[in-house]
This record gives sequence, structure tokens and C-alpha cells, in this order.
Amino acid sequence: DGNPGGGKGEEKYQHQCRLAKIYSLHYSIDANNTTHRPFCRGFKNRMVVSMIQVVFELPEATSLKEKRQTLRSLKDRLIRKYKVSVAEIDLQDSLSFCHIGAAYVTNSREIGERVMQRVADFVEDTIPGRVHNIAVHSERF
Repeated sequence: DGNPGGGKGEEKYQHQCRLAKIYSLHYSIDANNTTHRPFCRGFKNRMVVSMIQVVFELPEATSLKEKRQTLRSLKDRLIRKYKVSVAEIDLQDSLSFCHIGAAYVTNSREIGERVMQRVADFVEDTIPGRVHNIAVHSERF
């Protein structure tokens, strides 16, 4: 067939490689091997990530182990109740202070921020300490 790359078998392989890139990396490749992000062509940006950061104090914690047990319990309850991703993001070695972050993916800024407000209320009502700072932010992708 005159194709030095192996004919139809090579074309099929190249097509499969392009599809793999599309599905795994969310990019498409046109006939000129130019890479495009599909969100730039015809897709509406509907993904919203709402995030919260909370700094609070646990004055009654007497050890890092006790602090981490309290945090683990709080994180597990937030995950179960609000379906958010939660992590301790700073102050890991501080005995009495905690800095956690949580994120929620949705298609609506209002829904995401409502969930984050409920998370903030839950943290304030649940922790056996004092909340020092709460920051909520939403980003559209």
C-alpha cells in the first residue's frame, strides 16, 4: 500500500493513540496533529470547585496523638455527611492549632458555597475549641 508506517494497521494504532489521549488527558488532536482542549470549543464551563479553609484551636489537646484523633474524627464525619474531600493542610506539628481544607465539586457556585457554609457551621458546632478563621472560595473551570 506504499505506507512506510505499516499501512492500515499503523493508521489504526495512531487512531487508538489519539483516542487514548482524548479520554485520558481530555485533549483532542485534529488532522494536523494540533492539540486542542475541548472546553475551549463548544463546551460550557460548568465545573465549579468550592473550597473552604478553617483554622481552629484545640486548647484541651495534650498530645499530637490526641489532636490527630480529634481531627480524624472530624474529617471522617465531614466526608460522610457532606461528601467533601478533606485534608489537614498546615500546622501539623502544632499541638493546639489545626488548619484544614475541604473541597466540593458541583456545577453550581450557589450549591457549592451552600455546602461549604454547612461545613463551616458543622465545624463551629462540633469542635471542642475555638474557630479563628474561615475562608470560602469557589472557582469555575
